[in-house]
Amino acid sequence: GLAINDPGSRNADELLRKADLAMYRAKQEGKGRCVVFRADLDETSRERLEMEAELRRAIGRKEFFLRFQPIFDLDTRQVQAVEALVFWQHPRRGEVAPTVIIPLAEGCGCMVELGQWIVREACRQSRAWSPRGVRHGGIPVCVNLSPGQFHHPSLAVDTAAALEQEDLSPAQLVFEIAESTLAHEPAGALNRFAALK
Repeated sequence: GLAINDPGSRNADELLRKADLAMYRAKQEGKGRCVVFRADLDETSRERLEMEAELRRAIGRKEFFLRFQPIFDLDTRQVQAVEALVFWQHPRRGEVAPTVIIPLAEGCGCMVELGQWIVREACRQSRAWSPRGVRHGGIPVCVNLSPGQFHHPSLAVDTAAALEQEDLSPAQLVFEIAESTLAHEPAGALNRFAALK
């Protein structure tokens, strides 16, 4: 990340801040890049910081909701499962999609807390769909786990508590985990799987 000092400016902290912003943009665009600071990077950074602060507050204010996308078996034409997708009902921006929420939450360190809510809410909704109780059958709910969630030490305990609270069979909750999450720390991944099992 490069920043060019304005003529007459003696503010080293501001110059370093601009170089940092350019460096973060270079990292976002991929390895082996050099980015020179531009004014639009400052605006993007300000907007991101504002969104991160709003996201932290939104968790406490319960501004999130889940939508469930059906997963069909094309042979039987039956719904096999549903995938839980988190949305944010932002007071000013309207509905914010998971593709914006998840990277933002991971970047500001809120993903574990948000992920715990997603698991609890997915279990609550699964229970609500089954008047006889989902221990007697029902459609599994799939939840995507971020790397931070998967590697968090309380994952197994939090999951067990969510299932127990709603009286759900563990078979009713399916975690989807990206291969890159497992490749990062294989030994830790095995331990996490054992704890979840």
